[in-house]
Amino acid sequence: AQGDAARALEIADVLIENTLNRTPDTVMPRLWLLRGNALTQQRRFDEADALLTAARATADTRGVKPMLWRIERALGKLYQLQKRRKEAEAQFADARAVIQELAQTISDSALRANFLRGANVLLPRPRELTVRRADKARFGGLTTRERQIAALIAVGKSNREIADALVLSERTVAAHIANILN
Repeated sequence: AQGDAARALEIADVLIENTLNRTPDTVMPRLWLLRGNALTQQRRFDEADALLTAARATADTRGVKPMLWRIERALGKLYQLQKRRKEAEAQFADARAVIQELAQTISDSALRANFLRGANVLLPRPRELTVRRADKARFGGLTTRERQIAALIAVGKSNREIADALVLSERTVAAHIANILN
């Protein structure tokens, strides 16, 4: 049913319905992944998010690492479609970490390299970390200018005094303060 989300969803639902010993609260990571991917393709994002999040939690609890990185990849793709860039990047980073962890269990170096190459090609390349982005991440999401303003606030400066000290308008200072508070 690849390429046909409606058909894939039907198949996943039949598989779920015919699973033995299933209760309403049973989470089956592999089937939830299939269903979540189909829902994502149909742009039913809230349903897909709920299923994939439940699948991830169950796979993580059960220690099913080969399934876990695939679920994290699916969540990353879902978040990308929703323009939730930071969350998507976090999911892809988590998937990469699980892939690295799995690779460590493969003793044959050629097989390990092949696994890493094959798994990583399924994930988008991580964004290059610029100095500015690295600084922002290191300082709780604050830019250099926002850190300067926060330091001046900490010593009791008013918006007018901060504006004068940094050669900015008061309106710009107020906008930076709003970003700091957010």
